[in-house]
Amino acid sequence: MYIDRGKIRVLDSLHRHLQDSILAPIPRNGIHIKPRPKYARADSIELNLIGVISAGGNVIGFTNINMYSEKPEWIDGVYEVVELVMEDALIDRYYFKKDNEYTKHPVSHTLYMGNIAYKFTVDRKLYNRNTGLTR
Repeated sequence: MYIDRGKIRVLDSLHRHLQDSILAPIPRNGIHIKPRPKYARADSIELNLIGVISAGGNVIGFTNINMYSEKPEWIDGVYEVVELVMEDALIDRYYFKKDNEYTKHPVSHTLYMGNIAYKFTVDRKLYNRNTGLTR
C-alpha cells in the first residue's frame, strides 16, 4: 500500500533538523524542499522524497539530500557535515539510515551535484528500542 506524499511530513522534519544542526559550512542559498528556487542554483541543499510505502503499520521511505555548488570542494565539506548530522538520526519518529555511497558529478560545465540517499522508517518497535519510549 502506498501513502500519498502529502500525508507524510518527513521532508519538513528533515528540513528543520538540517537547518538546526548544520552550523558550517552554511549553505549560502539555503536548504530547500524540491524544487529549489532558481536563485539557489549553487551553494544550496535540496531535499527530495523518492517514495514511501506503508506495510503492517510501519512506514518505509527513501529520500535524497542533494548538494549543489560550482566548487566541488564545497560539496565535499557539506557532505561531511550532513553525514555526521544524519548518522542513524532519529527525527520526529523517523529513523534514518544511509542507503548508498556519496556520489558527486558535474550537472553542467559550471555546476556540480553531490547526492546522499537515506532510507527511513517509522517502525514502532524500532522507534521504541532506539528511544526507550513505549508510546
